[in-house]
Amino acid sequence: MGVKSHLLSLTICILLLPCYIIFHLVIDPILQVAIPFFFQLITSSHFAWLPDSRFLDQCLVPFDQLMPICDAILGVSRYKKEHEEVRCVFCLSCVEEGEEVRELRCGHVFHRECLDGWIEFGRVTCPLCRAALVPFEVKAEAEEMDGDQ
Repeated sequence: MGVKSHLLSLTICILLLPCYIIFHLVIDPILQVAIPFFFQLITSSHFAWLPDSRFLDQCLVPFDQLMPICDAILGVSRYKKEHEEVRCVFCLSCVEEGEEVRELRCGHVFHRECLDGWIEFGRVTCPLCRAALVPFEVKAEAEEMDGDQ
């Protein structure tokens, strides 16, 4: 009985060896390429705005005018600690008393450098609640000024 079980185990190993080799030579490299591709495809479609989304046309201000407008509207202040701890969603560190911050119209607070990087990438909404950083009236005025030039 012991010899038969050993022979059976050996036969199974010999039969499975080509499957193992084929998997590692053919299927494994294909999966290494395909999985990241499909993950990127799924996540990019998951996080894309719908065609009729109100967020698609939020950046009506030309990029070279965006930072000065945000500077004028948002301003920079020194953080004064209130009751609860505030954490910057960009760098994930706590906002300490005396650091330069920007407080958005929606009430969210971020480090100035962190939010400026967000704006420099052309983002014109709050990273947390997607409220517009620049009021629509200011966007219209900037468009008129750009059209006059």
